[in-house]
Formats: sequence, structure tokens, C-alpha cells
Amino acid sequence: MQRKQMLPPELDGLVSYIEEKEEILAQVLLPEIEDLPDYEQYLRVQDINIALSQKHLKIIPYRVLIHKVTQKELKLNLPVPDWTKSASDLTSLIDPETGDRILVPTQYSEYVTPEPTQENPNPEPVLTVIETKNEPYLVPILKYLITIVENKKFLEAMELFTKQFIADEQAVNPDVFTKLPAL
Repeated sequence: MQRKQMLPPELDGLVSYIEEKEEILAQVLLPEIEDLPDYEQYLRVQDINIALSQKHLKIIPYRVLIHKVTQKELKLNLPVPDWTKSASDLTSLIDPETGDRILVPTQYSEYVTPEPTQENPNPEPVLTVIETKNEPYLVPILKYLITIVENKKFLEAMELFTKQFIADEQAVNPDVFTKLPAL
């Protein structure tokens, strides 16, 4: 028996799009590597493991270099920080349009005891605002991922999370993606 499907012409574009699609969940431009100015560097995500019943998320990104002129990929197995999260881990709320962290006013207070006076020789400590800063608002990461996926396409959600991962790692080590490892 032979099998032949008759594809209607209106589905040709969709089928071509599917067949040409790269298997990449997210690819975000990283800072240039000082020693390789001819290449653009990207953080690419192709593999993820989400086990919500286990309260576990592991994303496996890798760094890829693409020549600015030839577009040839160079895979050097450059180090990437571990991206494993559990239900107890928190992440910053991010702007769905820009991927930037949403900062909110945060007050820091402490109890200060006023100077004794004749009217009040033993004053009680008073909670006093010492400082106000704009800081990221933190939420549970797994629940936040589910919320983003509910409201965005999965690939858009992965790109937002990848941008946030990059920003978090650069906040800890600004050179994390800009230097080659020592040989």
C-alpha cells in the first residue's frame, strides 16, 4: 500500500515554516568578548527540564559565538553559570516588554531610641525609616514562569527568563560573559 497526502496550497507556508524552524527556545545577545571582537556572543537555550511536581527547574544554556561577517558558529564550550532553581528560589518581576527588572521603592527601618527629655526620661524605641532604595520585587520563580507562560508564548517567556538570568549573573560578576577562561 502506498500513502500520499495531498497538502492544500494554503498549508504550504505553514509546513515550510515548521520545517525551517531552528530548535532554539531562546537566544539572547551577550556582551562582546574582549579577545574576540570579530564575533557576536549569544546565550542559547535549547534544553530545559521542568518538573513542577518535583518543584525543580533546570535550564541548560550555552554560549555560542557567531562571526559578524560569515555568520559561521564557533562553539568553544565556554563556561556558563548553573541555572537550576527550586520552588523556594525567588526571581525579580520583569517588565514583559523590555525584560528589565521592575524596581519598587523599598524602605529600610530600624528602631531608634529618642534622647531622654524631662517630659519623657525613658523614651520607647520608635521604628524609623533609615533609607529608601529602588529594588527588584521578588516572587517564587516556578510560579512566575507558569504565570508568564499563561500570558505569553513559551518562546517569549524563555527569552525573558534568559535575559533575567544574564542580568542576575552580571550583577554578581560583571565579567562573567566578557572574558575567556584562563588556559
